[in-house]
Amino acid sequence: MKATHSHLQHWPGVSASPASVRLDGGDVVISRIGFGCAGLMRLPSARQRRNVIAAAIDAGLTHFDVARMYGLGAAEGELRRALQGRRDRVTIATKFGIEASGALRWLGRLQAPVRALLASSAASRTAVRRRRDSFVSPRVYDVNKARHSLEESLRKLGVDHVDILFLHDPRPQDRIDAGLAAFLEEARTEGKVRAWGMSLDDPSGTEVLSRLPEEGIVQLRHDVLSEGAPRPRSIAFGALSAHGPISQWLSEEPDARRRWAQAIGADPLERDLLAELLLGHTLDQAGVVASLYSTTQPSRMALPASIMRTDLPGDRLAAFADCLAADRDAIARLAAR
Repeated sequence: MKATHSHLQHWPGVSASPASVRLDGGDVVISRIGFGCAGLMRLPSARQRRNVIAAAIDAGLTHFDVARMYGLGAAEGELRRALQGRRDRVTIATKFGIEASGALRWLGRLQAPVRALLASSAASRTAVRRRRDSFVSPRVYDVNKARHSLEESLRKLGVDHVDILFLHDPRPQDRIDAGLAAFLEEARTEGKVRAWGMSLDDPSGTEVLSRLPEEGIVQLRHDVLSEGAPRPRSIAFGALSAHGPISQWLSEEPDARRRWAQAIGADPLERDLLAELLLGHTLDQAGVVASLYSTTQPSRMALPASIMRTDLPGDRLAAFADCLAADRDAIARLAAR
């Protein structure tokens, strides 16, 4: 699979800072900033989950990115309930290839209190990630699994089609069957998906894109502390993953904070400026057509809504990029501690 090379098209009637973009190679139009549902089930009540989805739509984030695995199998059904009566106003992307099996689906019902406990301890979160990574084994992406997963997603989401179906984070050690591209094209012909592609958490794994012969949409993590560059015509996610290390580093290095403030024209730690700069910087990358944004707080939707209405000044983004380039290694060392 490879990214297409046609130009990004602005949706008719939208300003130079488009609220919506047409994805390459098809008729799928998504909001320039979409809502990532990976953390949706962190909210302990259905009312809170409905409220954050409603706030996203009100803010103009009408593209929703979910997966079979999110919420240990519960996120798709929760998104269906939260989007009730709004399906015609939104686009939905889901993923297949990583799924919660029996015991994990059962644990999904208890995850809200468990997540609340883990959230109170950074050490606990780190330990869970290490344990999770230790159990990673090669996965198989084949037609039977893809068909079953798609049917399950359609049922859980309560829809007759999804707008994008992604292979969920295939890695070099995973197997992608040769017949998968033909199945995905068949699903598109049948109207069950409008577009398909790969969603990759690690940019170093992009070599798997060559394992499918057809063109598709690529979704990639974009972290300003990593060296990986966005792939042309990609949807980005993880734009704010560097917020914690950068804010901590600037808090601990007052001279650097003053230097950044002078270059940018404002203190980066004031209000939401650092988050705005990170999200704006991601959208400003040559290869990025749209970006995902996640939050559990409805009030935080004002940030992406503002960026979709008006781009940040180019000189401010350029100054921010220069500051990042100068201090990336020092910030990365802090993040690795």
